[in-house]
Amino acid sequence: MMPQSFPQEWMPYLSAISDTSLRQKVALYVTNSQKLSRPDLVSKTPNPVSEHKSKFYAGSKVVSRGLVAHVVNVCELLLWACKKEPSLKQDVLLASALVHDIAHIYDELVSLLDHSFLGVCELYAQGFPLEVLHVVASHFGTSGPTPPMTREAVVFAMLDAVAANMEC
Repeated sequence: MMPQSFPQEWMPYLSAISDTSLRQKVALYVTNSQKLSRPDLVSKTPNPVSEHKSKFYAGSKVVSRGLVAHVVNVCELLLWACKKEPSLKQDVLLASALVHDIAHIYDELVSLLDHSFLGVCELYAQGFPLEVLHVVASHFGTSGPTPPMTREAVVFAMLDAVAANMEC
C-alpha cells in the first residue's frame, strides 16, 4: 500500500514500471520529497507534491500549473511514444517523468538552484540509475545546461515541452 503522500493520479504510471527496484526508488523519492538530504538548506517544509503549483514560462506566457497534472500529461505522452517505438526504455521514461519536477516544491531553493540540478543531486544521493539522472538533467532539451544524449532523453525533453505548452 502506497503512503497517502504519493499522488493517486500517478499510481498507474508507477505500476507500469516493471523494474521493482526502480519502482521502489521512485515511490520512496516522491513519498519522501519533503525531506531533503540537506535539510539545513531550507527554512520551511514545502507543501506536499499534490498541492504544489508552479509558475512556468511557455513562450512569453507565464503559466501556473499543478505538478500532479503536468506529470500525468507527460506520462501519457511517453506511453504513447513507447507504443509507437517499442525500443524506447519505458521504465526509464516513466521513472523520469514521475521525479523530474519534484524539486519545484522547494521554491526558496529553486530561486538559487535550478530545479533539475537540485533534483539530480537528490536522485544521485538516493542511488537512481545514470539513465534516469541524465533524462532529468536534460529535460530542458538543447536549451538547457545538459543536452540530451540518449534517445530517451531526447524524446522526454520534447514531450515534456509539448505537455507544458498544452497546459497553457
